[in-house]
Amino acid sequence: MRNSGLPEAGDAVLTLPPRYLADPQTYAAVTAIPADAPEAEQVRIARARRGLAPEGYRALREGPDIAAVLAAFHRAAAALVRPRLAEWRERRLRGARAAAQATAEQSDRLADGDVSHLAEAVVRAEEPSAYGKFGRCGRLDVYRA
Repeated sequence: MRNSGLPEAGDAVLTLPPRYLADPQTYAAVTAIPADAPEAEQVRIARARRGLAPEGYRALREGPDIAAVLAAFHRAAAALVRPRLAEWRERRLRGARAAAQATAEQSDRLADGDVSHLAEAVVRAEEPSAYGKFGRCGRLDVYRA
């Protein structure tokens, strides 16, 4: 995830019908999959939200004024994610931005003939902290950041 995992952190708003985009609680009621719910309940919720997304997409495509309907969706999606922007900013600064800055610094050092950072390389193995969790696009194994 090149954006520090933001899609799995909730920045991808599903194209649900407008009635589900009214507020974060309504949206979460049909999209959140509780990690502690029984497997059958998790599958039921995932399938239900999968079914709602095309319904909402059709409303975007078949509206009498597609531009106005799309703009309304964009406003609703922005309102849904606004409470999480500070958290995402920190995630981005610690993750994607920090990695890009480190790469730029290493490239600059290489251009100057400085290869000392190569001696800092290590090999490590990571194990997932959770297996088979439902994500936006199916199941995923979760690794600590």
